[in-house]
Amino acid sequence: MADLGTQIARERIDILLDLCEQHKGNGELCKYYVGLAWKLVMRHKVKLPKKEKLRFCKHCKGYFVHGKNVKVRQNTDKKLMEYLCNCGKKTYAKYGRQ
Repeated sequence: MADLGTQIARERIDILLDLCEQHKGNGELCKYYVGLAWKLVMRHKVKLPKKEKLRFCKHCKGYFVHGKNVKVRQNTDKKLMEYLCNCGKKTYAKYGRQ
């Protein structure tokens, strides 16, 4: 069972990521929200689900808006989704049956 501090941190992370979803057009504001959420993740050692990890760039803390600041490609040979951020870094995620 998670302690109270971890539960509160998890709620705050969810709120910050939801705020990013609402303010997709404002890149700097989203970077600020993601930066705060990432600090909470690191400080309280909260595990993020894979779906939430793929919502932002781990390098520049930019919130992914498909078609604006991220390109998504599918590598069918390796069963990977490739996310290419504007900062030039790539993030990979497995898909399909492993």
